[in-house]
Amino acid sequence: MTETDAVQDRMRGTLDAEIDSWLPEGSVRLWEDEAFFDGGFLQKNVLAVDTEVEDGSVTIIRAWMSGPLATPSISVDLQMSYEQFAGDFNEEAFPHAQASGGNPLEIPFRAHLLGEHTEIVWQSISDPTHSTFIARTAKVGRGEQVVAGTVTMNDGASNVDLSLRQHLAALQPTPRRALLR
Repeated sequence: MTETDAVQDRMRGTLDAEIDSWLPEGSVRLWEDEAFFDGGFLQKNVLAVDTEVEDGSVTIIRAWMSGPLATPSISVDLQMSYEQFAGDFNEEAFPHAQASGGNPLEIPFRAHLLGEHTEIVWQSISDPTHSTFIARTAKVGRGEQVVAGTVTMNDGASNVDLSLRQHLAALQPTPRRALLR
């Protein structure tokens, strides 16, 4: 292991501990994205759910550190019940859905989901070459899904990595899922 790898591991551990301290008790990380940038900057984004509480809980956290000696910074960008998350889309409920001034990396993300109705519920622009997205998608003949992924730009070419695709109903609180059977 190189010294750079060891420093990144320590930063990752510090940031993970801070994220866990901000997540509601009982939450499970459903998805996360992590990126190291030049200058020792680490950003981590987390989608966590708690299906054991009555109303369910959906939390999106954006966390970052500017080097191994820095104090972690946390932003709880979204924390709401399952009903709110699965309900009608509006900008008031999802304030991080649209990037101010637009996000050029949103175009390849949406293109990757061609043929699906896509509502971006959260996005983060780490730098001009790296953005992360969480969206709800729907397609004829298939239930609504939650999709999360990253778009990176390298030498003018975009790369889309959808690392989460799960039915929205799977985020429903456990007591309600039992009643639906």
